Amino acid sequence: MTRIEKLDAVLKHMTVNPQSEHSKTICENANLDIEADEANRILKKLNTDKYVDMTENQWCYEINYNGIIFSESGGYNGQISEIKSKRTYQSLLNIIVALGTFCAGIYGLLETIKFIVESISC
Repeated sequence: MTRIEKLDAVLKHMTVNPQSEHSKTICENANLDIEADEANRILKKLNTDKYVDMTENQWCYEINYNGIIFSESGGYNGQISEIKSKRTYQSLLNIIVALGTFCAGIYGLLETIKFIVESISC
């Protein structure tokens, strides 16, 4: 399981079970077989991204509304897919602009040659 998939699995679990839990318990309940230090890093990342809040106990976390919305809209995998789609779209636009510029250059060159040929023949 990739790191992104682990983040999404924790978010999905917390969306379904929004009560405050210890970081290791959250990851175990999300069916992740990881060590306590990795569980803590996952929850710290989600906290840094403002999708979960740390409770008064520094090892316990609960999902906030931003996290619920983010998870329901596809989570980190959805965000990555959206970024890839935008990059593909931007690449296609760049190709279209390059082709248009090339065609305009060829047209300009042909018009210049036509003007020169007409000037010489007069």
